[in-house]
Amino acid sequence: MTAIRTTGVLVTGLMLLASVGCSDEGKRQAAGKPDGRSGVPSVRPSGVYTVTTTHADLLKAGAPDEDVPENYGKWVYVFKGDRLAFTQENQYACTWAYGEVRFHGREFDWEILDGGFTKAPRNAYNKPGELFTFTMSAYRDTLTLYRGKNAVSPENFRAKPMHRISATPSDKYFSRNCPPPKDWATTGKGA
Repeated sequence: MTAIRTTGVLVTGLMLLASVGCSDEGKRQAAGKPDGRSGVPSVRPSGVYTVTTTHADLLKAGAPDEDVPENYGKWVYVFKGDRLAFTQENQYACTWAYGEVRFHGREFDWEILDGGFTKAPRNAYNKPGELFTFTMSAYRDTLTLYRGKNAVSPENFRAKPMHRISATPSDKYFSRNCPPPKDWATTGKGA
């Protein structure tokens, strides 16, 4: 009888943990329909997330010991429906990109539709056709990306967790020095 009670407590605790893990101060984050691969509803981040990374953070995440300024700095990510755009900026580089995202349970694919820069000393900015896959974990206002299974998952996007600063997608948080085009959320493939 004790084992049954323990199991019940464990199941209740896991259900509570799952509920909290996908919540936002009492509000559940948007979830999609089961994706057909895992049968699990997709977690769909929405809004504006930021993170500041350094070259040392990239090394800790497993990046090669090569200083590429386009891969670190202040990042602003905006998730809006099936679109994701970002700006990256530090004193040496300022880049932007946007693309289409497809969610599959705790994974998502991100195909770059366009990218550019105002400063890119190593010419290392994202280009159309690049495809990345990440596994993600969302807890309250923190989004952490991990390497996708058998996929390209660059260290610069997963070096540190991102923190949501707005639940509403907005361009106003992008770098003013190198913003993506105004129509990033409505142009190109999938729009």
